[in-house]
Amino acid sequence: QRRMSMRRDRELSDDVQKLIQQTSSHRRVRFSPSPEDQEELSQSNFDFRSRAADIEVDNQRRLLRQRQLAHEDQMHAQEKAVASQLQGIQRVADSVNTTLADIKQKQHSLDSQTKTIEETTRAAMEKVIEERLSLEKTKEEAREKLIEERIKEVERRERERTEELENKLR
Repeated sequence: QRRMSMRRDRELSDDVQKLIQQTSSHRRVRFSPSPEDQEELSQSNFDFRSRAADIEVDNQRRLLRQRQLAHEDQMHAQEKAVASQLQGIQRVADSVNTTLADIKQKQHSLDSQTKTIEETTRAAMEKVIEERLSLEKTKEEAREKLIEERIKEVERRERERTEELENKLR
């Protein structure tokens, strides 16, 4: 269709060239085309302008398609860039999640160690308190025993004195 249209344009152009040559060779003669020639010239002129408009439309379509392809290429490049950025963000998020999991594990370990230390400390404190109470009790018992021994010593001395006095009195 395009070839036929181009051939028709060439033929019309050739016809127009012939007409121009004819008119220029008859300069002194006033050219007055016949009604058929006038109609053919009008039709040729209309066809020529129609073809020029078709060519312009085709050119505009081609330009539009080129712009559309360029836009699609740009969008594709942007999509690739965004996908790359998302992958980077995902890697960072994975790293953060791993770090958080490690922190939670260490926190759990520290909590467990703290609990063990608290239980050990509590048991040691209870043992110290028990030993203090035991020492206090032992101290008190020793004091009471010492007092009893002193009392017995005093009583024994007193008895000895009493016996000595009784012996002297006798």
